[in-house]
Amino acid sequence: MGPPISSADESSRKGREAAIKERLSKITKQQKISQDSITLQKEMLTRDAVAEYQTQKMKLDERRGKRQPLAKFGSTLQRFTHAWSQFMKGHAGLNDAMKGERDQERKDHSARIANVLGSSLELSDAGKMIDQCKELHANAFAKAIRRKGTTQLQQISIGLLRDFQLYEPSPKTSRSSLLVLSGLNFDRYDTGDYLCWLSPITTEIAEEYPRNQRSEGKCRLLFHSACSDQKSRFSAKKEPVDVCLSRFIIQFLRSDDDFFLKHRQSIEDDIKASSRHRSDTLQLLLEGCHRTDEVCIIIDRLDHIAPMSDDGDSDEDYVSDLLESILKIVSTASCKIRLVVTVDASKWPRVRKDSDFETKWKIWRRRNTLEHFAPLFKIDWHQPEL
Repeated sequence: MGPPISSADESSRKGREAAIKERLSKITKQQKISQDSITLQKEMLTRDAVAEYQTQKMKLDERRGKRQPLAKFGSTLQRFTHAWSQFMKGHAGLNDAMKGERDQERKDHSARIANVLGSSLELSDAGKMIDQCKELHANAFAKAIRRKGTTQLQQISIGLLRDFQLYEPSPKTSRSSLLVLSGLNFDRYDTGDYLCWLSPITTEIAEEYPRNQRSEGKCRLLFHSACSDQKSRFSAKKEPVDVCLSRFIIQFLRSDDDFFLKHRQSIEDDIKASSRHRSDTLQLLLEGCHRTDEVCIIIDRLDHIAPMSDDGDSDEDYVSDLLESILKIVSTASCKIRLVVTVDASKWPRVRKDSDFETKWKIWRRRNTLEHFAPLFKIDWHQPEL
């Protein structure tokens, strides 16, 4: 056994234990205070957060309340826009359907008028005839150039007309004009008996004319060639003038919807009743134009068209008779006229030089009141070798 513990030692031990317990008690109290403080802080932060949240929510609700009418308007506008879009789609479809009906109705009336005139819509189409003539001219002249090898011959063009002051795309004058070109092919330039080197200018003018329209009113192009295909080119038989006039009437009516609707029935009735000649019908159409309108009439190879009557001095001068008849038709037009005519000089023996044409013009002007026409012409324009 160890030595006995004295009372002093026992008292010291108990004192130390009591001190330790007291320190532990203080630490525990301090920890509890700290924990309570943390808990309190948490509660305070939570209350502040809830209050802030509620404040922000109230502000947000207030802003939403203010935006609600605008949101309703936006929704209404969106529904209206959608409804309007649907309406416009339906309206466009209705317009397309109505336009299709009008186009078909116009086509039917045009076909009936063409049938009464003894023509067809396809043969009377100016665009198709122009393309056909261009192909014919290109092929014929290209073959001739290949046959002659290095031979260079003058080729007709708008630039060449300008050099001779015979053509202006959009003249500022309000006067009507007549351009007459007549000439012969170069002797060794074999392009066929019925193809004139001047003919290609008609298609050039026809294609350039729509691009240079300066009229305040409506501009119309009437085009006809008496030698537009191989069959007519090599035919010795002249084309009846009614063919030319009928095609002009059809082209005229198809150039403008409003004009067509206004005149189609009366013209169809007159033609059926044979109460009007083709020339009278065309004259009526020209007189029905507005004074600001413009009509460009192009006739290629007038010499290959038969005259309207045999009242001329002789059969040899039928080209002059026919040209005067056409001038008589256009002289009463209420609009500006641009008349372009080409002639093979071999078929116009009475008019071989410019002075011959000047004499004719004086007679025509006196007979048909052509003071408002400005004549431009080159009669002896025979194709030179360059």
